[in-house]
Amino acid sequence: MSFGLFHTRLNVSNGLLGAPILTLDLLVNTVQKKVTGRASIIRATHPVQVFQAKVWGGYSELPFAPAGSPSIVLHLDGSPSGPLSQIAQTFHLQGLLDQGWNAGTASYRYFINGHWVDQHGRVRKAPDITHQDQPQPAERLKAAIRHLESV
Repeated sequence: MSFGLFHTRLNVSNGLLGAPILTLDLLVNTVQKKVTGRASIIRATHPVQVFQAKVWGGYSELPFAPAGSPSIVLHLDGSPSGPLSQIAQTFHLQGLLDQGWNAGTASYRYFINGHWVDQHGRVRKAPDITHQDQPQPAERLKAAIRHLESV
């Protein structure tokens, strides 16, 4: 990859109902092979759990991976306040991703309510964020056309 810098959003889940869903919002520096961003974990079943951490780490590319197989090895660490903080790390992830950062598998662990929780799941591209309280561009365009037609 020779982009230099790009943003990606990934979800990690084992697909079971009620299981935690990890969302990674990452900025990837392909020149230095470093990754920074945020990790959010939500478990919607009782007891509801919400976990967030700032994450950092790096990745390496497997030079001889067969076509179509995972070729990016991602490793992330995290804490509530970032890498320079004196607060202990509360998040760790190891993952294998395809060349496009679209799919793969990952194992991660996070510290919540006084204990570590270990998870493993499939990695998929996360949907883009839309702002629910603001009209989307197509809706705004339709409203503008209606306004112009009424004048």
